Amino acid sequence: MKKVLSLIMAALLPLALMAQGPFNHFGHSGQKGKVSLEYGAYFDYYFENKEHDAFLSTYYAGDGLLPIESCTDHAMVLTPSIGFSLYQGPSVHHRLNLGLDLLRNMGAGPLNWQVVDEVTFHYDGHVRLGNGSMFEGVLGVFPHHYREGEYGDAFFDSFLLFNDRNMDGVLLKYKARKFYTELGADWMGRKAGTRRERFMILSAGNWQPLDWLDMGWSGTFYHYASSEVVHGVVDNDLVEPYVRVDLGERIGFQEVSFKLGGLFSYQWDRVAEASQSFPMGFETVSVARKWNVYLANTTYAGDNLQYLYHHTDAGGNMYGTDLYFGDPFYQCRFFDMVEVGWEPDINDYMSLNINFQFDFSDGGFLGWKQQLCLIFDLDRIRHKVWGAGRIGEAISKHKRVPNGHVFFM
Repeated sequence: MKKVLSLIMAALLPLALMAQGPFNHFGHSGQKGKVSLEYGAYFDYYFENKEHDAFLSTYYAGDGLLPIESCTDHAMVLTPSIGFSLYQGPSVHHRLNLGLDLLRNMGAGPLNWQVVDEVTFHYDGHVRLGNGSMFEGVLGVFPHHYREGEYGDAFFDSFLLFNDRNMDGVLLKYKARKFYTELGADWMGRKAGTRRERFMILSAGNWQPLDWLDMGWSGTFYHYASSEVVHGVVDNDLVEPYVRVDLGERIGFQEVSFKLGGLFSYQWDRVAEASQSFPMGFETVSVARKWNVYLANTTYAGDNLQYLYHHTDAGGNMYGTDLYFGDPFYQCRFFDMVEVGWEPDINDYMSLNINFQFDFSDGGFLGWKQQLCLIFDLDRIRHKVWGAGRIGEAISKHKRVPNGHVFFM
């Protein structure tokens, strides 16, 4: 493994030195038709300690215990990358990128050291359209953080997202002055042996008609199909339209926002169920932020959005996190999460989040967890505007995911 790592770094270092030079807003030397070498590095550190033992033996959601237990998740990943960049006139930029996810799970020991977790390679193209609008298309295997839409806890749990960092497919983005939207497809499983065929279509959008008001949507449409061993198809679709008001700047805060969203799902185990189900509910997210310290509260009330979690397929395999990617608290008919955190404004290429979360249900206190997340992105130093996987600054500044994993704002 040490030889593999040495070869990787030996290959990247001379390419990085060769790629030095002046860059314009596209991250390119500016000469039309000239191919330039690219390099980058993305570092993601994740620590989460959960203390939830007290309720596991007493609290039920739907037909099974909530799948949350006291444990510590502690890991980091470094993704060095190299590639090629081509500047096609003043409004079009092409990039080819190859990266390696180098993963370390803390405490795993030297025998469980996994150097290369996954290889990423993709095409990334930017086009500047008329009236200041922009388009970006990404194809291949690329990081989830290329998504610039807003997906809350009901869609993606932070630790599951850390462990499945990449999309296999395509991501299309469009940005105007007051509007942003994206559409993506993630091919998550190719049918082979016991591996099931599965894919996800995802979309998000945001319109900001006023500086204190924005409206948008988030949606994932997941198809969990058969393997060569087990037959059957399960659908799990979730959509959240929302509206949000932020009066922070008007009263001297960084943020004082209130978001109201409706969560509507379509679910159907086509083998075990005679008909479709439509679990739904409503959630509110309130955030107050001052001096980079914030207090956030998320409240959900409605149906069990993961009612098939403990169900099994014809082979006796529980669906669990193969079917649901959101926070498991959405199995509750009611829950409330209070989060206190600090996100210091360090620089444009580093993001830090330290937070404490306290979880409640209609039965009282469920437990709490502590998180520390750090991201360093070399690409944000080299390409301040149109970097890899970015169409530009999002029109909505509400990019923090309430369950803790940080994204650049």
